[in-house]
Order: sequence, then C-alpha cells, then structure tokens
Amino acid sequence: MRILFTLIMVLLASVATDLRAQFRYIDASFEVTGPIVDTFGTNIDPFQLTLAQNGVPAMFTEVPRPLEMDVYQPADDEADLRPVVVVFPTGNFLPRFVNNGVLGTNRDSAVVGILKRLVSRGYVGIAAEYRQGWNPQSPLEDVRTSTLLQAAYRGGQDAHTMARFLRKTVVEEGNPYSIDTTRIVFWGLGTGGYVTMTHAFLDNIDEVLADDRFYDLNDLPYVSLAVSADPQGLLPAQFAPGVPSNIPNHVGYSSDVALSVNSGGALGDLDWMEGKDNEPMVLATHYLRDPNAPFSFGNVIVPTTGELVIGGVSGSEQIIERANELGINDRLNSANDTNLSGIFGS
Repeated sequence: MRILFTLIMVLLASVATDLRAQFRYIDASFEVTGPIVDTFGTNIDPFQLTLAQNGVPAMFTEVPRPLEMDVYQPADDEADLRPVVVVFPTGNFLPRFVNNGVLGTNRDSAVVGILKRLVSRGYVGIAAEYRQGWNPQSPLEDVRTSTLLQAAYRGGQDAHTMARFLRKTVVEEGNPYSIDTTRIVFWGLGTGGYVTMTHAFLDNIDEVLADDRFYDLNDLPYVSLAVSADPQGLLPAQFAPGVPSNIPNHVGYSSDVALSVNSGGALGDLDWMEGKDNEPMVLATHYLRDPNAPFSFGNVIVPTTGELVIGGVSGSEQIIERANELGINDRLNSANDTNLSGIFGS
C-alpha cells in the first residue's frame, strides 16, 4: 500500500511540477494545519434520511442544505499557488450507520490520512461531502436502481459545484487557500469514485437518455432536465410546481479539473468517455476481487442490501484502458517514463 501511494504521488506530482526540479510534491516537508470547515454550495436533498418505523429512509424534503468541506493546508508554506486535491468519501450515498457501515463522512480515517499525506508534501487538501439519499430497501429493483442512479447524478453535480466554487474563491475572494485552479485534482474513494467519474465524463444528459438501462418499467427516464437538471447542475429543476430539486451554484465558472482519481468506484457507461479536450486525466486503484464495484465490467452490489442495484458498469480497468485509447492520459507519459529507482530503491 505504501508503494502504491508513493506511485500515485509521483503521478500527481507530474500534474503539479517538473519532477527534475525538486521533490516538493513527493517528500513530506510540511506540518499540516486544519481542518477549516467551509461551505462550497447549497442544494436540495431529495430525501430526509431519518428512519421511519418500517426502517425505510425515504421522507421527501425540499429544504436546501449547505454542502460542507474540510480544508487542510501546509504550514509556513510560501508558495503563492498550490495544486489542490479534493477527496470525496465513500458511503453508498447514505449517512454513516444508515449505510450499515462506519464510513461516509469527511472525517473518515482514510480521507484524513490521504489528505494529511498530500498536504505534508505541499498540496492543499480538501474533504468534500456530496448529497446523499436513495431507497435501498425498496422491494422493487426498479426503484432501487432509479434512486441510486439519481443519487450518483446529484453527486456529480455537487462535484461540479466544488470546482466552480474553487475558481470563484480565486476571482472573488482573493484566493484564500492559495490554490492553482489549473491543477485541481478530484479523488473519489469507493462511492466517491462514482462521483468523480460521473463528474469527469458525463457532460450531457442525452448520454443517459440514450441508454435503455436508465429507463423504468413504464419507459420513463430515471433522470430528466425538468426534475434532475443538467449534469453540471447549472439549471434550476423541480420535482413538481413550486418544489425545487436543484439549485444552481456559482454559474459562470468552469467546473473542469486536471486529474480525476477513482479508488474502487465505477462509471455508469464507458461511452461517456469521448476524448474531449476538457476531460481530465485519470488514475485508478481497485481491488481485483471487489465484491461491490467491478474491477473491469459488471454489476453494482450495494453492501446496504447485498443485492444487485445496477448492471453493466465499467470499473477501473476499463476506465483506464479507455482513457489510454482516447489519448486522455497522454499527458502522463512523462511521469510514466520517469526513473523511479531513487524512490523505490534499485
């Protein structure tokens, strides 16, 4: 695991600086300060996740709520501009414990551990939450699939909100975290990997509407512009007249990032990857026998229920192969060609 983390640091460093200059982004050189808690957006949680008597967390709410982040910074760092890595935690799109697990917050040990390692090497580190809520306990597979897909769609919107917020802080707030907006990295852990991959490659709702898997038994789409808004979350949307379901945040700023990392997540459809200029480079780590998200191609099994929720998704192997084929990862060639013997030993 330590070797794997170091390799990711090398590839991240290739985004941040020339490896021949110095090892600022590889060697731990700074004390870590934080976290500073900040709000990067406001949006609608469609489900108020309180357990009803029957145990189904599915009470509708239209109340906006803040999207919070924890910011960690290197102490006494004199750099004016620093790469920023945003980590999205796992959690199955449900609150901790409701998801039958102990993970699912910005303060998860894996999230904090990764961020502290990054920040000690000179990055700005951010742990970002995203909206949760779906109906895993429905006896109907169609309901489980539709509500989970909608949750992933909202997660992608929240990631777009985060990227726009970072650029807004530079333009309108004097860059309080000293970040370089040309070097934004998104890193998703588990469920967070679905968020980062959706953000990276789903740029048009027509890509979802073109797939028969994303329609219910009545041939109605699981997502629509009217109810779910666009993938970037730039359009207002309503569940019903007068009932909001999406609030646009920071309109006018780009939500592109330089690099997306997927650790144990998946992408809903490989065709979403098109090789466009604004699609980020991709790194991935994945357990070969992951029981919940496929390493290559297969089904999503959510631990909350242990049942199939959606089939035919692409895991890390297919994502990286596709990124390489399309030339998305060509910018990493210099890092892949770097002589690492001085880091790993001869």
